[in-house]
Amino acid sequence: MRRVAPWSRVEVVGLHRLIAALLLSLAAAWSAAAQTPPAAALLEQLQHVEADVSQTFKVTDIHMRRDAVRLHLQHGTLMFLQPVAGRVTGALFEGAGEVLVVPPDRAERHQLLKFTGSPILTESFARVYLRFSDSTFEELREQIRSGRGRPAHEPALARQWAPLMDGLNRAHALRLLLDYADARVNYFYAGVEGQRLGTFNVVVDDRRAEQILVGQVRWRDGLAYYDVWCSFARPEGPAGPPAARALAYRIRSTLSPTTELEVECETDLALGSPHPQALLFELSRFLQVSEVAALEGETAAPLPFFQNFALSAEEARYRGTDVVAVLLPPASLAAAEKDTLTLRFRYRGRVITDLGNGVLFVGARGNWYPVINAAFPARFTLRFRTPLPLQLVATGALRSVEEHGEWKESLWVSEGPLPVAGFNVGDYESREVERGGVRIAAYANRQLEPALAQAAPRPAAPRVAPHGDPWAQLRPDLRPAPSAPTMLLDQVLHDVAAAVDTYTELFGPFPYAALHISQIPGRFGQGYPGLIYLSTYSFLPDADQERLGLSERARGLFSQLTPAHEAAHQWWGNAVRVPAYRDQWLAESLAAYSALLYLERQPDGPPRVRQWLERYRQDLLEVDAEGERADNIGALSLGARLDSSRSPEGFTQLIYSKGPWVIHMLREMLRDPGSGSDEVFLSALRRLAARGGSAPLITADFQAALETVLPAHADAEKNGQLDWFFQQWVFDTGIPRYRLEWRLGGDGQVEGTIEQSEVSPLFTMPVPVYARYGERLEPLGQVVVTGEQAAFRFPVRARPDAVVLDPHGAVLTLPD
Repeated sequence: MRRVAPWSRVEVVGLHRLIAALLLSLAAAWSAAAQTPPAAALLEQLQHVEADVSQTFKVTDIHMRRDAVRLHLQHGTLMFLQPVAGRVTGALFEGAGEVLVVPPDRAERHQLLKFTGSPILTESFARVYLRFSDSTFEELREQIRSGRGRPAHEPALARQWAPLMDGLNRAHALRLLLDYADARVNYFYAGVEGQRLGTFNVVVDDRRAEQILVGQVRWRDGLAYYDVWCSFARPEGPAGPPAARALAYRIRSTLSPTTELEVECETDLALGSPHPQALLFELSRFLQVSEVAALEGETAAPLPFFQNFALSAEEARYRGTDVVAVLLPPASLAAAEKDTLTLRFRYRGRVITDLGNGVLFVGARGNWYPVINAAFPARFTLRFRTPLPLQLVATGALRSVEEHGEWKESLWVSEGPLPVAGFNVGDYESREVERGGVRIAAYANRQLEPALAQAAPRPAAPRVAPHGDPWAQLRPDLRPAPSAPTMLLDQVLHDVAAAVDTYTELFGPFPYAALHISQIPGRFGQGYPGLIYLSTYSFLPDADQERLGLSERARGLFSQLTPAHEAAHQWWGNAVRVPAYRDQWLAESLAAYSALLYLERQPDGPPRVRQWLERYRQDLLEVDAEGERADNIGALSLGARLDSSRSPEGFTQLIYSKGPWVIHMLREMLRDPGSGSDEVFLSALRRLAARGGSAPLITADFQAALETVLPAHADAEKNGQLDWFFQQWVFDTGIPRYRLEWRLGGDGQVEGTIEQSEVSPLFTMPVPVYARYGERLEPLGQVVVTGEQAAFRFPVRARPDAVVLDPHGAVLTLPD
């Protein structure tokens, strides 16, 4: 039987993706100890370290325990890696072993079950690649000395691993470098070749907010995914505060006629205590850094930095990361004794694509400048120099525009700290209006991008008729070319302005002085502070959208909901920040439901809202090729982790369908049963919106805000809390199915039962019950259903034609 190679290129490439994700969550800190050898040389050694044949042992019954992670090397060969600057940072093992991981909560166990078939990971393995900066080496050496190992000579083992070592080591070299001049910050990594599950990663890293992670690289349809099987914090909690955060950015950018972007960026940083000596920034791999310097008055001190270390240009494009590591000299920080630092970055590259017809696509919208700890807002001063035919829009207030020969220079300044800054550029035509002191401007390309212009059916070549009009025979078959995006520019501007008016009434004042609406190629939208990106489809008439192949639902999405959704992000996601991935669902769900609140106020609004909610329900009932229902992709609280090889569009499938339903159910629960008023629900949203960027919004804050105003009729457990609701709808999966049976009692009351299935017996939900008399519905009351069955009794004025459950769709349920 042929042995499958334990570490293919797939796993090596995937490790780079994994470590890039790990590095971006670091709170980098190391002390002022001397670097010997220099950082660059040390990084080189960490990348190219080899197995140490002289440190090989036959081992039996070796244990490693890291909180919820346990590795047991039952028997086999253990070979340490060569020391680097006096430290052993890794080992190789072949033989028989077992790994055990026990996640602490239901949601993480559900994910493990989804990917591995078991809620607890228990896997036998034949090989493992270990890297560490914690006490692993000392622990292993002590167990070997205690009689669980004996020296061995296995040069063949080192030769087998040698071709893979550089690729495996590269993924860990930078992470290990951070710990060399510091009291070690615990890092433990095990690349496990499982007998049943294949090769996967186990990480315990105290620099991550959630220190423990288990996952695997999987390929699907030619794309690599990193499936996070589980991720959670140690029992004592997540990592401490970040080592640094950005206070301000001053950015000068030049966009050349060939769409190359050249940037000089200065950023003021607030440093934590103790002062860090290594900082990690996110910057697109397509932007090549040429210099990083520390600024002190007129002095600029160059600093060592690492971007896609030791990768060729081609490797960086496909295997690189979006991480730039900057090393800070210990002496200068110690002498300055300041809590702030200013760095200057110089870089250039192509993150903007020319699609033709004057249409440009800005690819790196979120990482075109060096981002550090994006959870914290910063002030932005943006100066752009662009070719004269083009027009640029950006976040912040436009302070000046000047023309110099063939160039145009513009200055944009944020009025306060912003979570992100972006820009868009093209050959635009623009319109603007003012609403309540807010300038709202819309920008559309003068021509359609070639990909869409060529996708639409075109007229056939004319054939001359023998008599009369030469086009007469062809006229029924003619298909006009799609309209220019500018055709609906006024309509898009009006729709977004109307949405802003609605949200100002519902949530409070618009949070910025201006709003710019810009067209972007693609099938998506984004809402940045004061800047909206809308798909080209949103600028096309319904007939053109249909000719381009859009379904009725897609046409409604781009025309009805997307503009209102992105406008809502000015409140939810920008002014009110949602920085943690586990709370991403909040910003998207609130924006999606805000769009429904806006739609509800339009002509025929209520039935259209019910139609969209029903569409969202059907989305959740769809099953994949393996028969898995979309709702079971995972909990809303998993955020971006919902995308995986099992569900490549999991985030979109779940967040934008289940999220609005969750907000809708909360609204229905809080609605006054007598007057039908939504004031309790809306007042809670207004208070959340009023806090603005003073503090990030997390799910616990949202829950607490609703509990503060929780009326008695919505208090299902009579304790003033909504734990039951959030636990089952946000932190878990499952949709209940209900069946109602009723009869008319002799005392003039209807009585019956409601059966609940498809969910845990602990699932609790208040469900409205109505009596139907002909076409008229009369509310009888609300039944709190928990367990498998709940009984009810309600007085009625006469025998109803029927007793029905939730006829207006207040609860997300499976069809009976």
